[in-house]
Amino acid sequence: SPTTVQKFRSLVDDQQPYAVVTAAVGALGDWDYATNADVIRKATGMESRNEVIRSAAFGAMAKGKDAAAVDILVKAADAGNGDALRGAAYRAMGSYDASEPKTHEALKQGLKTTTGRTTLAVVQAIAERKDKSLIPDMQAISGGNGFIKRAIDQAIEAMNSGS
Repeated sequence: SPTTVQKFRSLVDDQQPYAVVTAAVGALGDWDYATNADVIRKATGMESRNEVIRSAAFGAMAKGKDAAAVDILVKAADAGNGDALRGAAYRAMGSYDASEPKTHEALKQGLKTTTGRTTLAVVQAIAERKDKSLIPDMQAISGGNGFIKRAIDQAIEAMNSGS
């Protein structure tokens, strides 16, 4: 109902607990992304521990196939930002088609400029998109860390098996 939507829209502010804001953002995106895009975009500017609010907003934007979201995600993935914000952006990029050029380039750069869990977010996004053109870039960084190498091997295997 319109009353429920208005109530959820009003919950996307910095006075509410993080869990309330993330749940409201997710619900608004699921119900009617286009109508609620303004509130969801507002949430991309809200700081929270481990970037849970931005992560929910990025996910809703990607799910809503918001063209404006691409630039927001690419900016959030910039090497000058913290790992939690970058990881949230990379995870959302996994929802885009492999042919989307800006997120493709951001993921390619992410393989070169991330470490640890943030690199895992990049690898998982590439696998989710089934972006086989980035397999050589993944292989180029798979030498050192054991868990990164395993994640890359699994991603490549999943992409090549079609699953």
